[in-house]
Amino acid sequence: MQKLFFSVICLIGFVGAGLGQASVSGPSCVVQGSSQSYTLFSAASSFSYSVTNGTLSSGGTSGSYSGGTNTTITVTWSSSASSGSISLNSSDGNASETVTLTTALISGNVPPPVQQYINYNTIPSTITCAAASGEACPATYAYQWMQSTDDVNFSNISGGDRSEFDIQYSVHSDNLFQASGNGNAFEHHGLFECGGS
Repeated sequence: MQKLFFSVICLIGFVGAGLGQASVSGPSCVVQGSSQSYTLFSAASSFSYSVTNGTLSSGGTSGSYSGGTNTTITVTWSSSASSGSISLNSSDGNASETVTLTTALISGNVPPPVQQYINYNTIPSTITCAAASGEACPATYAYQWMQSTDDVNFSNISGGDRSEFDIQYSVHSDNLFQASGNGNAFEHHGLFECGGS
């Protein structure tokens, strides 16, 4: 009977400790200058909070909350710093979150010359899309080369999924090639035109 009683007391102690933890939750990697929402939690009925390299929507860099266990704050992050943080202080414990501030996506493009004139039935030179940068949280960039004969309707080129594209066949008509790159929901396009003659 004593063993069972001891186990129940330990379990109750563990659950109580889990409920009492303070926390800060929200995006940990954001674009510089953007506004983001964060949820602050503490089992204490009041707590204070502060941000570094950001401004609260209420103004300033610090605030307090009472009347409940959680609240949501909005932070506009610095447009030049590379990191920021949010700290929560309460009688129930402290919590913080470090936030990485990254630059917005800078899309790649097809560097000059953007037009390449080739003879009929000739294989064009390699087309290269300059690397994209930014959105480093970490960034993952995807490329897809497309082609069109009318500059309106484009179709994906099988195997054209790198920043560099080697055309493996002779061009027998006017073709427009386009690189579409996308990283973290941003999209960019670079155009390259080669006309048969």
